[in-house]
Amino acid sequence: MNYLAHFLLSFDDPEVLTGNFLGDFVTKREYELLPSRIQKGVDLHREIDFLMDNHEISRKSKDRFLNHRHYASVIIDVVYDHFLAKNWKNYSNVELNVDAKKYYEMINSNQKWLNEKSAQYFFYMKKRNWIASYSTIEGIDQILQSMAKRTPYDTTMNLAVVELQSNYKELESEFLDFFPVIYSFSKAFLKTSL
Repeated sequence: MNYLAHFLLSFDDPEVLTGNFLGDFVTKREYELLPSRIQKGVDLHREIDFLMDNHEISRKSKDRFLNHRHYASVIIDVVYDHFLAKNWKNYSNVELNVDAKKYYEMINSNQKWLNEKSAQYFFYMKKRNWIASYSTIEGIDQILQSMAKRTPYDTTMNLAVVELQSNYKELESEFLDFFPVIYSFSKAFLKTSL
């Protein structure tokens, strides 16, 4: 799952959401300095990533992008966020743009906990409204193109939209089967750990 799913699975808790955003950015030392609820968000982010990497449904989806080697995991995270955005009305009572603004405001309210790298990333995310752009194939293509440019290694992520389009129905079906699993897991994780 990419950022849209991580934000939704924070269940409107600004500190958990901030931690969920920080999950890929903080070092162990930085983590130890965070408030406990933000730490729980970081923990949740990492648990979601672990389940995403190891569940049979998401692994089946990832296998559709195997020619992208170890970037298949990154691609499927973005692809699943596309299907989440496309089906947003199933998970929220408001438009995606409205929720995106709310999520950006939650991170803004905890901006002092962002390190330099995450603050820069958040600036561009908010400025370009990446969250709302997940809803279209064009938006996904732009995100994958941008990720490919930022990657220091050779990657074919910029070509992954071809596989997305050719496996669209199967991938959406797999997402719709998987998301209730990750949703229930996240709710239970926060209930037992907060």
